[in-house]
Amino acid sequence: MVNIAEIHKDEREWLQPHKFKPERFLDEDGKFVGWTKYPVFMPFGLGRRKCAGILFAKIMLLTFAAALLQQLKFELPERAKKRDEDGSRWGIINDPDDFQAVATKRF
Repeated sequence: MVNIAEIHKDEREWLQPHKFKPERFLDEDGKFVGWTKYPVFMPFGLGRRKCAGILFAKIMLLTFAAALLQQLKFELPERAKKRDEDGSRWGIINDPDDFQAVATKRF
């Protein structure tokens, strides 16, 4: 098994790998280029152990995120501190530590 989490934090491949910077995956026109710009970007695995549902997952992630962001605005609760960007639980699937957010309907 490949340690994908460590590959995605490799300082030889990524500028500021421990910072949450989604803009690193966008080109000048705001289009996603993560798959072509970064050969070490492999959120769905690689080779024969690659996720069988990768195409479906990409479609569903885009659809779900677009629907949420069209309808809701996400913010931190009042007086909440921004959490550590590298906080996560280790297991078969890595997931972020628990946090709170306020979602309000967009007008």
